[in-house]
Amino acid sequence: MSNNFKKSFLYKALVFILPVVMCVTQLSAIPVSAATGDPDAEIYYLEDAAIEAIGDIPSGYPKSYKIDTTGLSGTVTYKVTSGTDCAQVSSDGVVTPKVTTVTVIGSTSYQKKVYTSGDSVIRVTCGSYTKDVKVRVSSYLQIYVDNMIDDILDEIITDGMTDLQKLTAITKWVAENTDYSTYYQDTASMLIYGSGDCWASTNTINAMCSRCGIQSKGRNGRYDPGAGSGHRNVIAKCDGKYYIAEAGYSGNRPRPYSVEEAPNGFMCSLFTAYRYDGDETTVTVPSTYTSGGNISTLGGGKACVFDSNVKKVIIPSTIGLIANNAFNNNVNGNITITVDSANQNYAVSNGILYTKDKTRLVFAPASKCTSTINAKTTVIGENAFSNIDGTYTIVVPGTVKTIETSAFAGTHIKKLVISEGVETIGVAAFQYFKADEIVLPSTLKVLPEGAFFAAAGMKEITLPDGMEEIGKNAFQACSGLTALTIPTSVTKIGSNAFDGCSNLHIYYQGSASDWAAITLDSSLPSDVTLHYNSVRVTGISHGSSDITLTAAGQSVKIDAKASPTTASNKDLTYASDDPSVAKIDGNRIVAVGEGTCHVTATTVDGGFTATYNVTVQFPRYTVTVDGGTAYYIDAASSGLEGSLCSLSPSKTERNDGLKFKNWVLDDDIVIESGTTTSYYLAIRVPARDITVTAVYDPVKVTRLLINNYNWEMLPGEEQDLTVQVTPTYAYDQRVQWTSGDTSVVTIDSNGHVTAIAPGKAKITATAMDGSGVVNINNTWITVKDPPAQPTDPAQPTNPTQPTDPAQPTDPAQPTNPSQPTDPAQPTNPAQPTDPVQPTDPVQPTESFYLKQVSGKWYCYSTLTGSWVTGFRTVGGKTYCFGSNGIMLTGWKQIEGEWYYFASSGVMKTGWFKSGSTWYFFKSDGKMATGWANDGSTWYYFASSGAMKTGWVKDEGIWYYLASSGAMKTGWQKISKKWYYFDDQGRMQTGACRIGSSTYVFNSSGVMQTGWKQVGSDWYYLNSSGAAATGWKKLSGKWYWFRSDGTMVSSCTELIGGLLYDFNSSGACTNPSGRKP
Repeated sequence: MSNNFKKSFLYKALVFILPVVMCVTQLSAIPVSAATGDPDAEIYYLEDAAIEAIGDIPSGYPKSYKIDTTGLSGTVTYKVTSGTDCAQVSSDGVVTPKVTTVTVIGSTSYQKKVYTSGDSVIRVTCGSYTKDVKVRVSSYLQIYVDNMIDDILDEIITDGMTDLQKLTAITKWVAENTDYSTYYQDTASMLIYGSGDCWASTNTINAMCSRCGIQSKGRNGRYDPGAGSGHRNVIAKCDGKYYIAEAGYSGNRPRPYSVEEAPNGFMCSLFTAYRYDGDETTVTVPSTYTSGGNISTLGGGKACVFDSNVKKVIIPSTIGLIANNAFNNNVNGNITITVDSANQNYAVSNGILYTKDKTRLVFAPASKCTSTINAKTTVIGENAFSNIDGTYTIVVPGTVKTIETSAFAGTHIKKLVISEGVETIGVAAFQYFKADEIVLPSTLKVLPEGAFFAAAGMKEITLPDGMEEIGKNAFQACSGLTALTIPTSVTKIGSNAFDGCSNLHIYYQGSASDWAAITLDSSLPSDVTLHYNSVRVTGISHGSSDITLTAAGQSVKIDAKASPTTASNKDLTYASDDPSVAKIDGNRIVAVGEGTCHVTATTVDGGFTATYNVTVQFPRYTVTVDGGTAYYIDAASSGLEGSLCSLSPSKTERNDGLKFKNWVLDDDIVIESGTTTSYYLAIRVPARDITVTAVYDPVKVTRLLINNYNWEMLPGEEQDLTVQVTPTYAYDQRVQWTSGDTSVVTIDSNGHVTAIAPGKAKITATAMDGSGVVNINNTWITVKDPPAQPTDPAQPTNPTQPTDPAQPTDPAQPTNPSQPTDPAQPTNPAQPTDPVQPTDPVQPTESFYLKQVSGKWYCYSTLTGSWVTGFRTVGGKTYCFGSNGIMLTGWKQIEGEWYYFASSGVMKTGWFKSGSTWYFFKSDGKMATGWANDGSTWYYFASSGAMKTGWVKDEGIWYYLASSGAMKTGWQKISKKWYYFDDQGRMQTGACRIGSSTYVFNSSGVMQTGWKQVGSDWYYLNSSGAAATGWKKLSGKWYWFRSDGTMVSSCTELIGGLLYDFNSSGACTNPSGRKP
């Protein structure tokens, strides 16, 4: 590999920051901490090519570090939660710079490793413990370069120097210590290799100025006389004045350099102030040059003088000439211009710049373009109204006689009226022009060369009676122009006047013979349609605006007609705004799918429209399920012929005692999934209402067990037997009771047993559901003999007559107790009847009710009668009660989550507006934060719960939310700029493939046009933003773009059977090609 190639590769590495795969050599341990403020650690990387030039990273700059998790027990996990393109972390907590390998495809393909500087956050988790660690990933190359700059400044900058002296010393060092080379454009390469181009010189001077505290920036030196198209140098502000620092753009060291004052921030030459590069928004044009001469001219360089940051310009008395390109509405549309009253050449009236006598209008800022043009004005100057963009109506009065070249070039407005009296229009006066309407006067006799060149946005133009000549190329490349009215007064049409007008209809007011008398410098293009004796369309008529179609493929003829019926061109075009609902086939509307759309018929002549409101509604058919339920799989197409319908049984074994057996349905029903015996069945809905039947078998008894009973009985005794049925949900649980010997015991159908006589009998319970199941336990009842009747006892003999006892002494006379009454003779209790067999008691359920006590609301339990706390559902509504039992209202934070309870106490769910702010509460009542979906649409809510609108950045990605809060996807025009958001709402940047085209978006997401470079690839983007493909001629040179829009360069390609060579800038050097 040659040294030059190595240098070239290093250049690419330095520009794109090529990485090197690093080993974990120094593990710097840091404690876990919150990821706020300064980083917890910083690690470094260095590109392979840089290592080759300056050696590896010194030991004092760690390439990795290990997170210290001392004190944590259990499994620790690590995850990069932000800055995922900067750092990566291993399973054991070692953090290293993240490296990505990409393949660069060109004339010589190679792989490069890419690092990204920035901060990453690593989340450390161990059980419920969570902490974030911030790690900064930095390029060591920048540190190395900064050290080189410090060493250089130590040599050349001394105490007491003014900023101007420092700037001069820095510029001198760069010019005298480096060579000019197109290899390198960056500071690092210039300092390490000692060479670079003007961009490298500029970047190096700016880097050194920054270290010295001098305000400086790069400027487009290409505007300077004699400079190349890509030249760049420095403008710096020293001691209140601006200076241009130039380190040269050719030659080897020592190179010439200069530091010259830029008066008021202007680049001046030959008494001309031609470019302003300062930073002020209010700018005064200098009246004198550095050498002492007066500045008499403003503008005249390669571009307009002022950038868009300039809001006000003050023109001194010395200015005698303002060039046509001094101002441009592309960047100066809102500028305010003032002119010194002593100026003898220019003045401002109503915000518009005129010559002193008001006879010539020099420049009209877009913000002032609708102001009334001065009555003294006879000339609209070159570029005076060019590049205005807005819904303006501009009126040029009849006092104006001349409109100069490009006066309205590139202007996009609503309407332009050029009044009667204007006589002359300059070449290309309306090139790239666009307006809904333009009115031209009959006093205009000649439409000059290229008058409307590439005015692709114009749809219709009427040339006035009295116009005599149409210049060459007058309407060339007006691809959007569909109608042009030409009067019979025209006698000459220049060459190529209508080339590139592929959709043009010319409505000539005379006959074919009149047209033949016109002098045509070239014939009409074949795709231009000419109408003679033209009668213009004045409107459009149609029948009913409402159309309903009921079947796919059904169609209806569009009845719109152009009027009058005598119109020369009655052709119509048709368009549907939703071809998925209804499409256009010729002049018919054809149903495609259900929905609503609008079909518009438009007259080719005049653009008159008729709109049809189309509804496509296919018939719905009902699926009725006897013994089951029907569920339409796609709710949007429910009931449509051919839509999917899922069937499921509605009865279950446990609840109903029935077991699903099979489905009964008509033979012509299409089964999509399952069979007639499948529990779930999917069918296609036919073109009629149908009934499907679910067939069930009863659940049979599989086991009977007679419960506890008395084994032994006496004649006349009675008892009741019960039986335990398995399964408990058997459909028919009746049993038949039988006694094996009815002379011993009898048993009725309810299991009531009566003992008859001594003996032994077997009791049997048999299931009556046809299963034939009998009880599994042998049940015998023994009736015993009653006990023997006892005999009368023997009569006792008379006892011996006792002797009288001694007479006792009288005891103390007791008080008479109350004489007790005889107790009531108890009646015989009624013979108890057999108790009814009790059923199992129903388990009581708990419910709640609200009660107001002392003006406070509480919730009480129906089981305990006490008030309860926490969340409770009453009457289908959810409430919450505090630890004191009182009902909560308003905003409440519960276990870290926010809820809102109405004044009635009901917990809010769904959308809620408080003041002017919207909130969203989930189904469980918790306030949403971050991203949330309300069922159909994504929204984003701040940590306060407030719904966000407009731009939102989440985890480094930009999203855009409509005023309703809904996340936007697809193409969106925001502040007059186009952006694209993917189906997840993420704003796109860089080169993106959308549909069949490639588009390029800058780092802010704005769609780009023109030449743009992405990485090492160049694209050319049309005005629609789509990248060009195939051959493209630009600025007189031919380029070839691949199907993905990337430009071919520095190679030879086989295209259409021929070989073509392309130089490094992509231009084809042999446009005719050569044979292989």
